[in-house]
Amino acid sequence: MRVRQDIIDRLYAGADPFSNFPESLYQVDTQGWNSQHPYLSRAIDVARPEVVVEIGVWKGGSTLFMAEHLRRLELDAVVIAAAYGDGKVEHFNGKCIFRKAPEAVRG
Repeated sequence: MRVRQDIIDRLYAGADPFSNFPESLYQVDTQGWNSQHPYLSRAIDVARPEVVVEIGVWKGGSTLFMAEHLRRLELDAVVIAAAYGDGKVEHFNGKCIFRKAPEAVRG
């Protein structure tokens, strides 16, 4: 997995941050919205990427689906999942981050 190791070398000076991840401490819950939609695997089939970046990850269902598809195709590739907070604004427990935005930001 040259691509994965290259990313670890560049971002983490070669020290894999996941090498001792305590999986047993976390319950797996990968539900999601259209996490296994055919367009995800078709896009990978066509593009055959080395890096897939998913922006806006809820519980990782589509992230795992794409990673498993890359593995089935035996591609030297990785999926980078970037989550932003708790997801939708509604998930901020009623504390909307946009209410107090300066006028310049609100437009």
